[in-house]
Amino acid sequence: MKLVRKYTPLILFIGLVALVILNASSFISGAISFFDVTSTLIYGAVIAFVLNVPMKKIEQYLVKLKVKAELRRPIAMVLVFLALILIVIALLVLVLPTLAQTISQLGTVLSTVLTQLGKLLGSSEFVTKDMLSTIVSGIQGQSSSISQALIGFFIRSD
Repeated sequence: MKLVRKYTPLILFIGLVALVILNASSFISGAISFFDVTSTLIYGAVIAFVLNVPMKKIEQYLVKLKVKAELRRPIAMVLVFLALILIVIALLVLVLPTLAQTISQLGTVLSTVLTQLGKLLGSSEFVTKDMLSTIVSGIQGQSSSISQALIGFFIRSD
């Protein structure tokens, strides 16, 4: 009886580990589903926490200006949201055109690199010409579609 009590936690732990290993895909899909459900709440909490810091500073400044107590928080909130919107617009205006141009150049450079790789491998004894042309044309087609997809992702019209 003492032996059973001694090894019961170990047996239960081994059984639990075996259950997790045998059903790993179910546990992983469950964890992903749980994160999908809670990710919005997590993002909202992080944004609220980050935006609260400048709001407190603005409220302290409004105290010095002797603004009514019931107006301090709403004024600080409006000012922080306006600043956030201006920052996002400035980033979009400054970053997106450069990013789209860089992605387009990446597609061009990748195509050139693949052509050079094809020439290099073409002189090899291990790769036949048919294999080489199939590989290079497939990769070139994918590289242009990848660059177009990235540009479309960053510059959406919806």
